[in-house]
Amino acid sequence: MENQRASANSSVMNTPEQSPSRLGGLSKISSLSLEKEGSSNGNASDDLPSVPRKITATLIIDGKQHKVTGDGNGPLSSFLDALSSIGIELSVREYSEHSIGVGSDVKAATYIEVIPPNVDPKNKTKGGYWGVGVDADITASGLKAVVSAANCWLGDKQLTLN
Repeated sequence: MENQRASANSSVMNTPEQSPSRLGGLSKISSLSLEKEGSSNGNASDDLPSVPRKITATLIIDGKQHKVTGDGNGPLSSFLDALSSIGIELSVREYSEHSIGVGSDVKAATYIEVIPPNVDPKNKTKGGYWGVGVDADITASGLKAVVSAANCWLGDKQLTLN
C-alpha cells in the first residue's frame, strides 16, 4: 500500500467518469493536476502519523485554471477542503473501492457519495451525489471520484470564480 498518493505534479485529466461533456449544466471541473507538498523518503510508515496533510491542485473550470489548496487528514479530505475555497462545500458520506484486473494491469475503482452541509449524513435516502473514478493509482482514483461527484452536485449551478 505504498502507492497511496498521486505522484508529484501528477495530472488527473478528462476521463469518462468525470468528463464535462457527459454531464449537462454550466460549471464543470474538467481537469485536475496536483502539486506534491512536503517531502517523504518513500517509506509508507512515514505517512501514517495522524497529522494534517496539504493538497494543492490546479483545476480547470469553465476553461480557466484555478489553483486551490486544502488541509485534511488525507488526500480526499484535503481535496474537499480545497474545493470549499471555491464554493464547492461537500463531505463524504459513503466510500467504497475495489480492484479491476489482476497483476501489473490492476486498477482501482473508487465510488464516493458526497453531501452538501445542509443534508443529514444519517438520512441516506436524500441529498447524495455519487462519483466514480478509475486509475492505476489508488489516490488518483479517489480524487477522480470526488471530481465526478462534485460535477454531479454542480448540475446546472454556475460557480462565481475570479
